[in-house]
Amino acid sequence: FLDVDGVLADFVGAALAVHDCDDPWETNHHNLGKYELANLIGLCSNSFWAATNHHDFWANLDPLPDGRSLVGFLEKEPHHIFFATSPTLSPHCSSGKHEWIEKHYPRYSRKSFIGAAKEIFGHIPNSLLIDDNDTNVEKFRMAGGQAILWPQPWNSGFQFRMDRIDYFADAFAKVLNGKSFY
Repeated sequence: FLDVDGVLADFVGAALAVHDCDDPWETNHHNLGKYELANLIGLCSNSFWAATNHHDFWANLDPLPDGRSLVGFLEKEPHHIFFATSPTLSPHCSSGKHEWIEKHYPRYSRKSFIGAAKEIFGHIPNSLLIDDNDTNVEKFRMAGGQAILWPQPWNSGFQFRMDRIDYFADAFAKVLNGKSFY
């Protein structure tokens, strides 16, 4: 199961652009590993999310280049690949995410799950989640699945963000060989 925002789609870049803010992880290294973007750019949660509450925001996110590389890596082997993405409370978010997947990864448009509780898939034998959110990774593992944290400046894997494909390949090999990866 592949997360979309932060793994395949550049939600953070779009959110920073819509709020006309600089990247808080680039401007202050003390922010590395901190997830709450709204707080880091000085906005309350309601103001932050209100600017994203339209279909076009989600449908027009830029694809992340390393996300394309990740999908290509996974497609080299006969893995069952599904997308699992969490929407905001806005109904426009889900429709925009679906359009984004259809536009950038059409072969996965019917292999996508849009819902907040990704951990429900953790009980499936040999299930694996690739996500940029530490909490989602932990919940998936607690439900019985394997999970790999996709390194980003806002998570605990930030130190691997410059070599995330190599980091992932190593972690994935360990998972395939039956070793827990934490």
